Amino acid sequence: MADYDNIFHDFVSGNITPFYDMMYPGMMLYAMHILGDEFAYMAEDCVQESVITTYMKREEFESGSTWRAFLLTCIRNNAIAILRKSSRHLTYIEKSEKADIQDDCSYALIEHEIHEMLFDAIESLPEKFHKIFELSFEAGLKNAEIAKILGIAEITVKKRKAALITHLHNRLGGIFDEKSILLLISTHIANIAG
Repeated sequence: MADYDNIFHDFVSGNITPFYDMMYPGMMLYAMHILGDEFAYMAEDCVQESVITTYMKREEFESGSTWRAFLLTCIRNNAIAILRKSSRHLTYIEKSEKADIQDDCSYALIEHEIHEMLFDAIESLPEKFHKIFELSFEAGLKNAEIAKILGIAEITVKKRKAALITHLHNRLGGIFDEKSILLLISTHIANIAG
């Protein structure tokens, strides 16, 4: 999991490389989630504008958590501004504006944290599990197809998939069961493909 306090301190001191390495992908996913499929191409502009705004105010933040909350709020506000320009998204905007902003930010932080945890857990997979993950979850291949590609028995693929889920379960602190992990993975893949 990302060390947000150190990233925050680096950001405040002007070193934004750790932010781009560790947090930027999650911020892009968050912006794409709000913007939806039709406007996902605007996510980078939305995030970059938010980073610039946050960078200009970097010395005003007392902690990493207030910094992250402000950054996420900026991304949300920039995304809503983009959606406002499209009359087809008025329903979403009305619903969004009526929601309590504090609850929305809390949800956004939790969602972002979970995606970061999952991303880190996936990145920590040993190579033999990582290949199974790519072929099974990202490419959507069946066990028999994976076995043929890797030159291993189909039962070995099944065992490695089970071990992969166990590895992710342990890396995520044991807080998600197998079904939840599979749901998180499918959401993660959908956001990336989005």
